[in-house]
Amino acid sequence: MKPLPFLLGLAILVLWSCDPDLDVALDLSSGIEPSAVSLIFPEDVSECTTGISLSDTESEVIFEWSEAAVGDGYILTLINLNNSDIQTFESETESLPVVLQKATPYRWLITTTLTGSREISESEVFVFFNAGPGSTSFIPFPARNIAPGNGQAFPATQEAVNLIWESSDLDNDILEYDVYFANVNPPTLFSANVADSQITGVPVTTGTYYWQIITRDQRGNESTSEVFRFTVN
Repeated sequence: MKPLPFLLGLAILVLWSCDPDLDVALDLSSGIEPSAVSLIFPEDVSECTTGISLSDTESEVIFEWSEAAVGDGYILTLINLNNSDIQTFESETESLPVVLQKATPYRWLITTTLTGSREISESEVFVFFNAGPGSTSFIPFPARNIAPGNGQAFPATQEAVNLIWESSDLDNDILEYDVYFANVNPPTLFSANVADSQITGVPVTTGTYYWQIITRDQRGNESTSEVFRFTVN
């Protein structure tokens, strides 16, 4: 006579092989979260000068990132900061050559995926400027929000918030900011020619708020951030 544990194991094996729905239920990878990677190249807030020139307007740059501890696929998301054009590229390795526009700022990140899992993990976000001929002045990179976090929710008792952001420029000549803030999207001008990268004590009531930053340098170059959002309820 077979021992009881053996018979129970055999019964489970038979049920598993006969019921296709059980395959999904017992998919051990479905609840596993892939791990985020570290971005390597192009470096954050840098000018990329190592691309292979393809024409007067394009060059090929090899993107590199660390290997994920958990995961078997990657998605490179690339955003042209001049026109907000978004491109995505799939890769199974930790490097990928991509054709870029010269003299153009970009934002990029890597999403890690895992076969059989519904979870994904995103890396940090880097910005860089792809070098071009005669580049003597750089447009500031679009501002990043520090606080409130994008999509952050505050309790209805919240009476004021501090708007805090950061921006960078390869020329290191940022002059001022225009701050747009309102409970409508797109937000309207709230404060112009702000010298600091924050405004404290902004009054709020219940509702959804939107804000955006225009960064201006000493040569008059400007960049526009994405529209950030938070709620009070």
